Amino acid sequence: MVLPILLMVLLATVEFGILLMASQGVGASASVGARNAALPSSSKATVTAAVATALDGYVWQGTEEVVIFVDSGGGFVKDNGPVLAAAPSGSIVSVTVNVEMDQAAPNLLKYFGISLTGKELTTTYVTRKE
Repeated sequence: MVLPILLMVLLATVEFGILLMASQGVGASASVGARNAALPSSSKATVTAAVATALDGYVWQGTEEVVIFVDSGGGFVKDNGPVLAAAPSGSIVSVTVNVEMDQAAPNLLKYFGISLTGKELTTTYVTRKE
């Protein structure tokens, strides 16, 4: 009677710890991406490369999604290519890094009806372009 509850608490603790570590990695990579996006010579490719470099060593590296929005005064526009590179100095740049939770941590609690599938770890940093 006590063993299933103890097992669930143990698995939840391990899974939470792994997700906390992954969350720190996602946050740090978004910060690095935002710092890169603030540079005058930045582009979507350089920001994505900076995020990938920051995530070097994580098992789930390569599964992240990097989303960049740029506001040059007319509202936020999603960067699908040349938007960031053409943005003038002072533009607001938002860098978001998303990682699927089941990629970042083993889905240990699925046997107890609690699943990570379809959920994401997300961090956004906002900066101004130099």
